[in-house]
Amino acid sequence: MKLFDALYNLAFVLQDFVRSTATAGSQTTLYDNAARFEPDDYFNNGTLFIRSGNNADKAAVITDWDKTATKFTFPNLTLLCATGDIYAAIPKDFPKGVMIESINQALLEIGKLPKTDVTLPTVAYQEEYALPTGVDDVKRVEIAHSLVTPFQYVPHQNWKEREGKLVFDTFYEPAAAGYKIRLSYNVDHAEVDADANVISDLIHPHLLTWKAAVYALRWRMIRNPEEVGGRINEAMAQEARYARKAPKKFRKDPKLSRWF
Repeated sequence: MKLFDALYNLAFVLQDFVRSTATAGSQTTLYDNAARFEPDDYFNNGTLFIRSGNNADKAAVITDWDKTATKFTFPNLTLLCATGDIYAAIPKDFPKGVMIESINQALLEIGKLPKTDVTLPTVAYQEEYALPTGVDDVKRVEIAHSLVTPFQYVPHQNWKEREGKLVFDTFYEPAAAGYKIRLSYNVDHAEVDADANVISDLIHPHLLTWKAAVYALRWRMIRNPEEVGGRINEAMAQEARYARKAPKKFRKDPKLSRWF
């Protein structure tokens, strides 16, 4: 899922929006000659979601809505909008920047995601290995028992992490060279801010949508509490409904006692 998809899903649950088809366009405009009832400037500072065509999966901030010309204007998208492009538009009640920040807050709350690294090869009887960049707080260490796929990883339970290094206990170092070491750990999701930024498939889209909706509605409630009303309660109920969809994080394997 891309940030664009997350924004579109969030906009859908936050407010009503127009969904229609363009009749013409350019790099900075999109026309829709369908009879529109929204008054002049209604969509100004809102968001235009382009669903198909040259600019598919781009979300643009609307700088002007001209009711008479049925024309949206927005910053240059580089490529041309054209007849037949499917789009959706929302007004400024929930600006694009606020929705992006709400999604990032939701990602932060969902927490760390499980990840693995297999870039370290064994060195015969070597005790210490510098951890790869970005890898820390290791939860599980596995050693391959084959040099080719399937690698037949087997858990290793006599190790510790110390000052950025994986340290095997004395007498428990891998005895052969060239076998993959698989490290399992948890990592924060990277912040997203561009339409094409990818959100991990480990995050359930409904969970992300409703968590982000709670943050967006809290932002809106500060400005217009009467309008938000019970909507935030609905969003929190939906968030709780999908809580079980949260990604399962790695737990640290127990360290085996050493007997001599």
